[in-house]
Order: sequence, then structure tokens, then C-alpha cells
Amino acid sequence: MSDDGQGKAKILAADDSRLIRASFSRYLGEQFELVLCEDGQQAWEVLERTDDFTLLFTDLSMPRLDGYALLERIRASENPAIRELPVIIVTGKEDEEEARERLLALGATDFINKPFHSSELVSRARGYASLRKTVTRLEQQAPIDKLTGLMSRYYFLEQGKKHLALARRQGFKISVARIAVANLEELKREFGVPLVVKMLAVVAKVLRDSIRTEDLAASFSTGQFALLLLGADPQATVQVWARLRSRLATFELKVGERKASILFKAGISTQNVAESADEFDGLVQQAEDSLRAQLMPPS
Repeated sequence: MSDDGQGKAKILAADDSRLIRASFSRYLGEQFELVLCEDGQQAWEVLERTDDFTLLFTDLSMPRLDGYALLERIRASENPAIRELPVIIVTGKEDEEEARERLLALGATDFINKPFHSSELVSRARGYASLRKTVTRLEQQAPIDKLTGLMSRYYFLEQGKKHLALARRQGFKISVARIAVANLEELKREFGVPLVVKMLAVVAKVLRDSIRTEDLAASFSTGQFALLLLGADPQATVQVWARLRSRLATFELKVGERKASILFKAGISTQNVAESADEFDGLVQQAEDSLRAQLMPPS
């Protein structure tokens, strides 16, 4: 479904009817990355493990956790990626207007009636996946990442070019660090996405508090960060980076009775004054390549 090289849009569908799940698979399986669940509880557990879905279809009457309760949990989530997920309710003739009003009050995005036609299901999936993609792009272009409170990737790159131009005029060095939570997937499996979101907010605060006023900190994606360190005094840049690495080296958070150990990997690139402000993207890429080498498993 993607035309940007990032793969198919991910759709989650929850229904206790094997026939309905088969219909989802038949109509949507080729165009989307589809995850099927037998009830609301299973769907919620999937969302707790991964929050990158573009759309959810859910039935109302399901064992363990019905559609109402699933929708309530989603809209109450502290993770914006889950809380703002479009949710389409799959309704039957037995679902009255009163039920729809209640669902709208709970935050339902849309409805589709059983039995549904393939064209109707596909058009809804395409429409909301496209809308979600547009919203995500606009959020990425906002100056602040709402999950962490740090700069967004887009704004960091724009400000970085300006800072590099200033460095060129003033004649000092500039450094970029790319930092990643290396054990992010393990943390999600052990503690669930909502708690990991809280952990990342703490990590973001540590990054923000560890740099100087003139430096920049940004969130690039979930568990991925970037720093811009201005080096009018090269030794000062080294000291900032050393202090930050020391703080991140033994980073633990207490979660109830358990402790979460967060493992960080980083790549850093430093250069003298560049010839062009456009070269800031290249500096970021160098740090990215360095980080990627750190994240690669040993051969």
C-alpha cells in the first residue's frame, strides 16, 4: 500500500468469527500487512507490543474483551500512537442506533456493516491508511515531538542547517550524535508499549538535561534520538559527550518491583566548518552510519 518505499501499511483486525477473519484476509491481505485477532484482549496485547498500526477494525461482541472495552482502552492509552489510532467498528444489524451513539462518544472513528463488500472494506482501509500517513507526515514536520517533548526530526534537520551556517561564520566545530535504545524490542516484550513510552519520556528528559542551552536534542523515531553539539570550544564538546555517555552507561528505571535496564548505542560525527549548510544532512548521515555499525550483531 505504500508508495514511499517504507512497506505496506499495517492493519489490525479483531473478530471472533473465523469467517469474518477469513474475509479480512482475502480482501486486505495482499495490499496491507494484516494482523488478525480472535478477540479484543488479543488485539490489545498486540497493540501493547507494537504501536505502528495505521488502522483497527473491530467487532463489538467478542469474548474476554469486547469492542466497547477495547475502544475505551485505546482512547485512554498514554501512548499517542495507540490513543489516536483510527478505529472502525464492524457492526451487525443487531447493533442499534443507541449503540452507535455510545461508540461515537467513546471515540469510534467510523462504522462498517456486516456483511460487507470487498470494495467497501478496501476503500475504507485505503482511505484511512492514507489519512494516517498524511497526519504522521504533518506531525513529523511539527517543531516538537509530542511523545518526548524534544525537537522533531524535521525541525532538528532544519535548525541544524542554520546552526551549521552560524558555525561557518564563527569558525567553530559542530558535532552530531545519533543515539538509540538498543534493546527496545526486548523492553516492549517484557514491560509492554505503555510502560516503554513512559521510559522513553524519562530518557528524553535525561538527554535534554545533559546538554547545554546552545545544543539541540531531537526524537527521530521511537527509541531513536539525535543531538547537535556546538563546539566553539572543542574540549567542551568532548566533555558534554563524555558526561552523557557516562549517564547512559548504567541507565536503570524501577517499574513496580522490577528494574528496567536500558541499553544505549551511539554514533557521533564531528567536522570542521562545512562549505555548505546543505552538508548538515551528510553529517547526520555519518552519525547514522556509525550508529548502525554499533547496532549490527557481531558476525
